[in-house]
Amino acid sequence: VSDIFYINMNNSLISKVELSIVDAQGKMHDARPTRNLAGNRLELDMTGMKTGLYLLKLNFETDQKIIKIVKQ
Repeated sequence: VSDIFYINMNNSLISKVELSIVDAQGKMHDARPTRNLAGNRLELDMTGMKTGLYLLKLNFETDQKIIKIVKQ
């Protein structure tokens, strides 16, 4: 990823997910995604973040997913 990270998911899940993003040193970063007009995709702006490895945590009501992101 260079600037924008896209997350495609079911419309019903988008309103229920909580996001957090952590860098390789364990520092939390602001994760305020915007929703696209179609409603099934979140866009996470990573423009101001340094290059490196990040973990994006998607917390749902009954599940958690972790996505590794390499910022270039």
